[in-house]
Amino acid sequence: MSQQSKAFIGLMRKAGVLVVGARLFEKIRSQDVKCVLLNKEASKRSQKQIKDKCSFYKIQVIETIDANDLIEPLGQFVAAVGILDAVMAKEFCEKVGVEYGKISSKKDESKETVH
Repeated sequence: MSQQSKAFIGLMRKAGVLVVGARLFEKIRSQDVKCVLLNKEASKRSQKQIKDKCSFYKIQVIETIDANDLIEPLGQFVAAVGILDAVMAKEFCEKVGVEYGKISSKKDESKETVH
């Protein structure tokens, strides 16, 4: 991940549009989260829980995030980070080269676009 993308994560943290930990699951359930950054070094159990929850609520997950890419701007190890603001989520997706709004369905692994 580029330094610019890491800086953008830090900016989102300061703006208060990131959510981590137990609050992440609450915000996913209430569908306040627009996109989830999943640490690919998180435990298999954590990855499965987050992917399943996001798949059920049709929330985009970006799985290509290294632990160091989240530790540097956040200052701590986290399994996942939720972005609450749609504009910032879209901007981050553009910075990392991922199409915003693409989610993968667990049933048939097909791609859907969420608006």
